[in-house]
Amino acid sequence: MVNFNNCITLKTDKDFNYPEVNNCTNCNLCLKVCPGLNINNKQSEKKNCYIGKFKNIYIAHSLNEKIRFNASSGGVITQILLSVIEQKIADGIIFIRKSYNDPLENESVIVTSSAEILRGTGSRYSPASPCLKIKDIIHDKTNKKYVFVGKGCDIEGLDLLKKIHSILNQKIVLTIGIFCDHTPSRQAVNSLLTKLEINPKKVKEIDFRGMGWPGYTTIKDDDFNEIKLPYQESWKTLKKTNFSNFRCSLCPDGLAETADISIGDPWVKKENFDSLGDSLVIPRTIAGNNIFKKLLREKRIYAVDASIDEVIKSQKSIISKKSKLWMRINILKLFRLSCPSYSNWNLYECFRKSTPRNKIDSILDKNFLYLVLRRIFRLKNNN
Repeated sequence: MVNFNNCITLKTDKDFNYPEVNNCTNCNLCLKVCPGLNINNKQSEKKNCYIGKFKNIYIAHSLNEKIRFNASSGGVITQILLSVIEQKIADGIIFIRKSYNDPLENESVIVTSSAEILRGTGSRYSPASPCLKIKDIIHDKTNKKYVFVGKGCDIEGLDLLKKIHSILNQKIVLTIGIFCDHTPSRQAVNSLLTKLEINPKKVKEIDFRGMGWPGYTTIKDDDFNEIKLPYQESWKTLKKTNFSNFRCSLCPDGLAETADISIGDPWVKKENFDSLGDSLVIPRTIAGNNIFKKLLREKRIYAVDASIDEVIKSQKSIISKKSKLWMRINILKLFRLSCPSYSNWNLYECFRKSTPRNKIDSILDKNFLYLVLRRIFRLKNNN
């Protein structure tokens, strides 16, 4: 969410972050840059209907073992960010880190040092709005350059904003997209704490990933107690449908296809990789490919080639959702519910190529139908 006329503020509730209009001037800027309404995935290069355009595909990790161990999956994002700052390719990094004021919340920040980058290492499975800092760099009259790290929807919003504020094309030198199935709500995090019998008000720190791969969720409280559980156990609670955002169920971009370079978990791993952690890396543009190959030459990152099939097998949930979207959107139209407009996302091709079981699930998926009914109920209550 980016607001230049101070007409919109960020509203937070027990679930997610929302834009709240205070004094509308009918400029329509918010509608023009909202990725929830209309996104165009222009792909003129080598592409696949499931994973989008790409230059190469790798399974990789940082050669700094401390970075690799503390990161969510291989430390490749952290390694890239450290390198672009140290080598002055960029002056700052725009990303999300845990809030210093509230350990259960996230904050959007611009960092400029290696120490700040390292403090922001790790995934955050709760609402996050990295685009909040875009306004700062547009108003910055210097020639500083930045790297932006976000989910697919964040980068789509940034791309739409570039059409209005072309200065961002010079200021943002690299976008790094994080694989994302959906964003868990604040209630999801509180539910996890309740399950572990932890008072949310006493939480001092929560790290959702780290300590190898797939890692552990670690929670510390004011009494210096520490609870650690495998990440996959915490995710069972965080991923529940009743903690999901309806809009996430309609997202075609779980693999951040419009980023310069996309990175996530390689749930199907090569035999010669160990439990310290690895990343599935998809350089998608010349800029993304160049920076990754530079780090390979400098021996900051180790990588082996991976295939389209390995991406699909590694990210089954994301691929399955994209395969169901063509039918889901038609279901919404049947119910006369508003739905986003997508261009060049190959949704019908994904649906056509999917398995018969996936086609049936796209119609009868109980999780999606639950979200649709919840959406209808909330709309009726609001009216």
